[in-house]
Amino acid sequence: VGKDEEKVEAISKNFKRVYVAVGANMGDRFGNLMAAISMLEKTSMKNINLTDSDGMKDRDRDESKDSEQLIRLVRTSFFRETAPMYVTDQDKFLNGAIEIETRLSPHVLLHRLKEVEGQIGRDLKNGLRWGPRPIDLDIIYYGVGMDSKCGGDIVDSERLTVPHPRIQERDFVLSPLCDLDEEVIHPSIKLSSREMLSNLVENIDTNTDETSTSDEAVRILPLPRGRILAFNETQVMGILNVTPDSFSDGGNYEGSIEIAVQQALQLVEDGASIID
Repeated sequence: VGKDEEKVEAISKNFKRVYVAVGANMGDRFGNLMAAISMLEKTSMKNINLTDSDGMKDRDRDESKDSEQLIRLVRTSFFRETAPMYVTDQDKFLNGAIEIETRLSPHVLLHRLKEVEGQIGRDLKNGLRWGPRPIDLDIIYYGVGMDSKCGGDIVDSERLTVPHPRIQERDFVLSPLCDLDEEVIHPSIKLSSREMLSNLVENIDTNTDETSTSDEAVRILPLPRGRILAFNETQVMGILNVTPDSFSDGGNYEGSIEIAVQQALQLVEDGASIID
């Protein structure tokens, strides 16, 4: 543990504003993201394991406060489906960002994020770096200013670098950050999320020829059973009228579930992505 880690109080009295990137490309991607967020919200002294190296000993704990919430969810970004980076031979990701408030120090928060990743099924010891994973949780900014728009604290240790060192090259991080607050300023390079995203898009456009396929982060709407609707393509809605007073075909499918289902399937075959 580095000296900079030892100086930071493990759990502070005040809540800090933090942005966390969330992603998944294995299993029920949206379900994994929601499970991770739910688990983070339930973080308390009861379910977080602190060691002496985290700056707090068991004897220092006030057991009467063990149930106090240590992480509060403020809001989430839109979710986007994105092509994998670095290791490209894998499935697409669902990515987003969440804004939380936490009393945990940066390193203790990192510890908690890794706990959640492991509980959801990520192989934290032998997993391929940048390879497939059921969940990925990264601290992007810690201690974001409420009024100044400053991106917060700078952390540089063996275990953790904040702000995240690869923000500028990742559309799947910058776009969700812009959903949350596009004016937050990176504390080192002094650019806002909006400016970094604009620069990234400009560089991509400059270096992409007309025959290349776009790997942009596409906003999606999660649906039950692992389905999604992508907002970069036209969505066709099929109307299934099952009551006697429903427009010109009213009553055609009344009283027969089998006939109604056959019609719904026909609408899908004809190109509908939504059935109303």
